[in-house]
Amino acid sequence: MKKYSSYPNALRSVYFGIVQRCDNNNSYDCYGKNNVALSKEWKENPVLFFDWALENKWEPGKHIHRKDKSGGYCTNNCEILTSTEHYLKHHPKNVNNPHKRKNKKSYRLILTSEELINKCRMKHSAFGDI
Repeated sequence: MKKYSSYPNALRSVYFGIVQRCDNNNSYDCYGKNNVALSKEWKENPVLFFDWALENKWEPGKHIHRKDKSGGYCTNNCEILTSTEHYLKHHPKNVNNPHKRKNKKSYRLILTSEELINKCRMKHSAFGDI
């Protein structure tokens, strides 16, 4: 078994952030009140969490996302997402409708390559295959 300290600092920070959210009284309204907890196996053995995250292609900048918001952090309810994927899952109604966003000055987060090309008025060949 790998040593705890051999895992990336950023991943250890993600783990302790989850522990903090689930166990801290300040986060009770969002997590504890809704019975969101870290699974017993991950809580008792963080190395199992680290191994799961790395096997599922976690890297710095990616998020641990709970598929079911009423469920806890466990192997069956978590997935690794990019920042964009994470945003889309949390704000699906706001992505294409700027009037529903709290910050109305923000622009749509996702642009396809065609939208980007059209917005910048560039030819597709300038980008190559993206």
